[in-house]
Amino acid sequence: MHNWLPPQFNDISTEQLTKGSLYAVLRARGIRPVVAHQSIGARRPRGAERKRLGLSPRDPLLTMTRRTYGASGVALEFGDHCYRFDHYAFDVTVHER
Repeated sequence: MHNWLPPQFNDISTEQLTKGSLYAVLRARGIRPVVAHQSIGARRPRGAERKRLGLSPRDPLLTMTRRTYGASGVALEFGDHCYRFDHYAFDVTVHER
């Protein structure tokens, strides 16, 4: 997982993120992530991803990119995530507006 945040959050520590989620840390600061746009896909893993996740060159890799916004519409996070194909499934519910 790679996440990019605005500079105002550069003091978030690795320790905070290991104890809880990024969104829990943001909420503790009074920041509410309210809207996210996610793109889900699949591709072959690259060398470092293959090693880190224990995949073969032919295994698929699940991917998800996310842009998250706060209540005011300001961007809070950009995430680029990769998942083992055999450990995760994406479950999406769609509501009519």
